Parts: sequence; structure tokens; C-alpha cells
Amino acid sequence: MTLLMRDQENQEIGEERGRREGKQEEAERYSQLILKLVEEHKESMITEIAENSELREKLYRQYDL
Repeated sequence: MTLLMRDQENQEIGEERGRREGKQEEAERYSQLILKLVEEHKESMITEIAENSELREKLYRQYDL
């Protein structure tokens, strides 16, 4: 294996790790938002945030998530 091939392989491994970590962080953020909505008795908004990414982002900012 050449140095270039190893560098490319390491880059791909790093990118995959970054994607997995990003997905995990987003899942945790989403869960935190749902818990906030439940805490405030706004369960009816859960379907809305699942369907509306703009609303979801607005609420992330509102709740500082």
C-alpha cells in the first residue's frame, strides 16, 4: 500500500467517523427537543417538528439546543 493510498483510506475512515458522530449528535438534539416539548405539554408539536425542518430549527434556537 502506498502512502497516498493509506492517506486516502485514513481520510475516508475519518469522514465516516465524523458522519456517525454527527448523526448521533443530531439524534440527541432531536431527543432533547422532544423532551422539552413534552415537559411543556406541547406534545402536539412533535408531529409538526418531524415534518417541518424550519420549525424544528427555530425551536432548536429557541431552546438553545
